[in-house]
Amino acid sequence: MYITVVESKDEIRKRLLRIRRSLSREKVLEMSREIKERLFDLPEYRSCKVIMFYIAHDNEVETREMIIDSLNNKKVLVPYTSLESDMIYPVEIENLDDLERGAFGILEPQNKKIYRGDIDVIIVPGIAFDLRGYRIGYGKGFYDRFLRGVNALKIGIAYDFQIVDRISEDKNDVPVDMIVSEKRVLLCRKI
Repeated sequence: MYITVVESKDEIRKRLLRIRRSLSREKVLEMSREIKERLFDLPEYRSCKVIMFYIAHDNEVETREMIIDSLNNKKVLVPYTSLESDMIYPVEIENLDDLERGAFGILEPQNKKIYRGDIDVIIVPGIAFDLRGYRIGYGKGFYDRFLRGVNALKIGIAYDFQIVDRISEDKNDVPVDMIVSEKRVLLCRKI
């Protein structure tokens, strides 16, 4: 008889944050460029007109270069976090100078005008993703609440070590459709 030991979300979060925070800036940038190349090669990226990125912090996959390059031919949105409503809202930016420190010390748009149009692709951050697309964030639920109400292709970007076999999900978790790492592109499957 085999006993399967399943890590809790909190254990996975702590373990992977420790690894992610130990990465050098050079390694973060190197892997982020490889992820960017894979993302930008996707037909779903190439054909989209409106894309939402997160602004990287805490050694997440770096998105600034992706944003700058996407601004050349796409409408780019980034999240504004409202602590009053516990929600994130998409806001269009024209360049990185449009950002200032906001909630949780993360850069967000100075302009708080919420974008109300269709979004083709949302680039989703995470501390961990599983093969089905479920993710672990910082535990506040901002992205799950936002993603629940948006009809867009959801692409998680992560370092390959952040992809685990399975995360125990709950009814409020919203999976991504695809995950892009520096090593692979995964179409998430429902298993």
